[in-house]
Amino acid sequence: MITTTFVYDDPQHPDRPTGTIPSPPWANEDVALLLALDAYDSSLCACGEPRATAWHSEMDGWWESQTFVCHACTAKRDDGQNVVYAIPVDTYPADRKGPLPPFRIGATTTSDDKHAHQPAGPPVDASMA
Repeated sequence: MITTTFVYDDPQHPDRPTGTIPSPPWANEDVALLLALDAYDSSLCACGEPRATAWHSEMDGWWESQTFVCHACTAKRDDGQNVVYAIPVDTYPADRKGPLPPFRIGATTTSDDKHAHQPAGPPVDASMA
């Protein structure tokens, strides 16, 4: 919240402000909160789940998808079809023994075998080789 402090430094007219001191638009606490929000946002996968959980190799097979109709988005469509969103759901047992091992990319992640062995660059058409 930006505030203004009035300065009364005229001894002849102590009831009249002679200047103002505006507060800074960003207080130190505001900056700290924005940096924390940025750090949190950068720790999330595109699906909104924390990468340390969503990408962890021990979570393979423990995710399901629930779909929901957004009635507001559906109302905006002209063709009358429902707009459906999928939400990832963690189904890992609640009685699991302790936390997941520490998350490290390359050590506790699962590689995508379909794309792991493809050469970089555009695909090559075998009929042109």
